[in-house]
Amino acid sequence: RMKFVSTRGGPSVSFATAVRAGWAENGGMFLPESVPTITKEQLEEWRPLSYPALCERVLGLFIDESEISRAELNGIIAQSFTRFGSPEVTPIAQAGGVHVVELWHGPTLAFKDLGLQVLARLLEHFLAKDDTTLTVLVGTSGDTGSAAAEAVRGSKRMDMVVLFPKGRITQTQERQMTSVAAATENVVVWGVEGSSDDLDRPIAALFADAACRARFRLGTLNSVNIARVLVQTVHYVYAYLRCGQPGKQLAFFVPTGAGGNICGGVLAQRMGLPLRLTIATNANDVLARWVHTGALDKPAASVSTAAPSMDIQVPYNIERLLHFLTDGDADAVGTAMRAYEQHNTPITLTPAQLDRLHNEFHISACRATDADILATIRAVHSESGYILDPHTAVGVHAARLASAAVPRVCLGCAHAAKFPETIAQALGAETALPDATHVNVAAVCALAHTPFPARVLTRSEDWEQELRSLLPTLPTNRGRGL
Repeated sequence: RMKFVSTRGGPSVSFATAVRAGWAENGGMFLPESVPTITKEQLEEWRPLSYPALCERVLGLFIDESEISRAELNGIIAQSFTRFGSPEVTPIAQAGGVHVVELWHGPTLAFKDLGLQVLARLLEHFLAKDDTTLTVLVGTSGDTGSAAAEAVRGSKRMDMVVLFPKGRITQTQERQMTSVAAATENVVVWGVEGSSDDLDRPIAALFADAACRARFRLGTLNSVNIARVLVQTVHYVYAYLRCGQPGKQLAFFVPTGAGGNICGGVLAQRMGLPLRLTIATNANDVLARWVHTGALDKPAASVSTAAPSMDIQVPYNIERLLHFLTDGDADAVGTAMRAYEQHNTPITLTPAQLDRLHNEFHISACRATDADILATIRAVHSESGYILDPHTAVGVHAARLASAAVPRVCLGCAHAAKFPETIAQALGAETALPDATHVNVAAVCALAHTPFPARVLTRSEDWEQELRSLLPTLPTNRGRGL
């Protein structure tokens, strides 16, 4: 029976427990206790499957039927993709000599919709089964907040509080979140005067408070949640079956902020797929420097870039990468992470671990400046007419610097319509955004001139205390008399 373990040790737990908790009680992150192998025969059997059908097969390897029957899982997956604007769910385009997996056809035009729609349906299933509720806390650097808000919109069993960095995301990204909060009682969206790393701290403090966590039944939909990583693993299997050759390597270029998507790629590797993985960062290049030098420095202030959803200097999924590199040594991972969190001690790989990162896990890294992002958008548009969003452009920039001897795949992050200012800067204000008739593109563009005000927490306020005061007022908590 499949179980899940914390990267910092302790007893194994069920899939339901791991999904509902998000963070492990000891501060670690969940991963499968053992990684299933995908056989060559399975890959051939799966080759003609649609993305939803493949998602059910891959997730089925990690979810015991005693927790979710295959019929129930089929229903959850089918329901998760009903609001996607492409019948293929994740079509693959050619742009600048690179396969671009368009993961953005969901309701908020971001790849986060794939994992979050599935995660929300899984949570609804478990909450209904146990007749209970959940309070979800989400910190966002741009796209997670809107995708999470859409995923739980109108839920009777889940309330959500989203914090976003005011002034550091696009107006479109902000309005995608605040429009949901204006329309439904169970979603609250607040801005903060600070970065996405700053707003993660009060959320982490609430999760670290065992009494608060139990009283309000706290959970998270950020990529710390193992269900998000499992769905991201599906992206790699799907692209491998569409773009790769049996037994041959395929090179993935992964725009990276907190590191959840790259963990999905490592998990796909561990399952047997011959993948090369390039971490593609913007100017917030802490992970790229870690790959190059083996040292993750103490957190620095994030820099605002043209790819705002990746403006992160504390890539918390590095804890999962450490788990793989240490072969699950929970003591080593816990010691390194606590020193980093409590004392800003750099996370440093041994020479042997750095060699494994490069030569066993086949992980490399590339950094893109804003100038690189704009130049890549211009070049690809000139060559093919395809308009990249700035985050996908970070990955395509890295891919175009790499050898074409191995087929190159970039995970497409978002639709260009979410970043009209950057597209205008790259291509000119007169450039028409693509896919105007796409149902979700049209819905996002309709938000352009409709502001939905949100409260903004100032630097002089105690953000943690403000959250503590808010929790009892949320609908499900009021209903419980808290």
